Amino acid sequence: MQPHNSVSIVKEIHWDEYIALLRNVPLAGDPEIFPYRNATVTSKVVRVKDVFPISLYLLQSHLNTQKTLYDVFQRDYDIDTMDLDGGRPEVIFRTSWEKGTWRLSPPIVEVSEADGGKPVLLDGEHRFMMARQLKKDIRVIWIENVPAQYPVVAKPVRWEDVKIYPAVPGLKEKRVYRFSKLSDFPDVSSFSSKKITETSYHYFFYRDLRGICSSGIREAGSS
Repeated sequence: MQPHNSVSIVKEIHWDEYIALLRNVPLAGDPEIFPYRNATVTSKVVRVKDVFPISLYLLQSHLNTQKTLYDVFQRDYDIDTMDLDGGRPEVIFRTSWEKGTWRLSPPIVEVSEADGGKPVLLDGEHRFMMARQLKKDIRVIWIENVPAQYPVVAKPVRWEDVKIYPAVPGLKEKRVYRFSKLSDFPDVSSFSSKKITETSYHYFFYRDLRGICSSGIREAGSS
């Protein structure tokens, strides 16, 4: 018999607190830059096909986890993880199958001026794929009016291009990075004193979302 999976909610994060955390999200390449400090942020229900992924990969283990959370939160709390209420966008919780506390918040979509105003998915791709499979719409955090000097780290791709892996693939299989080589990287000296190197330029503009949802940049080979 399979063990009975359960979750326990430790804390509910309400809208004002969540927005304060979001506005303090820094860039990975320069933690003193906050791209969302003056952005427009709303809660919005969208169709999967209207949002573009920027990740070329998904992890099978994370898809399995999201399916479990979807089932357990609905069963125990009547919470739909694909429609987290705008007034209470985030919950901090524990599970019966993993140690530590975890965050559950809506996927994050940013309107990318560098891509002609396309809405791109920054975080929550596993739930988006689940919504796609279930033919459901999904509630997201929708971010607009981000300064153009902070472009999204990668270019949008099609959902048909996204592949499922058992572990994080290599750099070239992860994303279509906006700047393919260091010589293409723009001059950021007007707003950052950080030195851009061969090891830092890919992720300089990466939004460090660890304070609100994501576990950060995934290293190749991790699951």
